[in-house]
Amino acid sequence: MQDEGFGLSICIIQPAGVPGEQEWTIEQKLGDSIALKNLKHNKYAGINGEPTENSQIVPASNPFEFKVEVADGQHRYKLYVESDGQRLYMDYSMLKIYPPQSALIPASFPGQPWEFEFLE
Repeated sequence: MQDEGFGLSICIIQPAGVPGEQEWTIEQKLGDSIALKNLKHNKYAGINGEPTENSQIVPASNPFEFKVEVADGQHRYKLYVESDGQRLYMDYSMLKIYPPQSALIPASFPGQPWEFEFLE
């Protein structure tokens, strides 16, 4: 999560090396659903309105539920929501801007799984 002068946004960047800067907790919800919460800013990864293709992932005050799909390898998962009978995956936005933003992408654009690590 970063503030680029226009308010907080959720960007996909390499770790900054600053403890806590990009730490997220996983909150278990019903079934195979989770919510992602940023520890530093006390905000959740979510969207505004109904999920659609390329909906930007934004900081949200309330938990937003993503479904979890196991991917290749240990601790690697794809996060998605269902909308109009299709899965929309949390991945890089199709908008080519810097820093890269996160958005909901249709399954026809295969993305990379997220890798989660346990930190103490």
